[in-house]
Amino acid sequence: MVYLARLIDKGRAFNSQTLGEYWYGRNSGNDLQLLRFLNIPVDEFTEQLQKLPTDQEVLEWVMKQATINEEQIAEFNKKFQMVNFEQMLSNYGPKERRRELFARGVVKLFGLDPEVVNIKTFFDLMVLSDQKIFQFP
Repeated sequence: MVYLARLIDKGRAFNSQTLGEYWYGRNSGNDLQLLRFLNIPVDEFTEQLQKLPTDQEVLEWVMKQATINEEQIAEFNKKFQMVNFEQMLSNYGPKERRRELFARGVVKLFGLDPEVVNIKTFFDLMVLSDQKIFQFP
């Protein structure tokens, strides 16, 4: 299931107070989207991370709690990975204005040329962010 491993890592970092500048739980739209799909409250998920020491145990617990099948997971994965910036920025006015705001954000956050970087989905941005923050190619 896409994003679950990242959510587990962020939750464990939250519990150990090493989250840094990342957003977790109610402060993260992505976290909430996955947890709503799973029908698991943020607090319950966070609490289970303290009790379950391995990612495999968390996955097994999640699958027991969630009333979803493989087809629903596949559909969620597809939609979640394809969230694009036009959708995310749709509240910021005309298309040209949205692109301008996004381009300025990319330059500011990552010191990159937005004309060169090919970012179409939120997952693209997460990968770019991780590469910049953790210094890997």
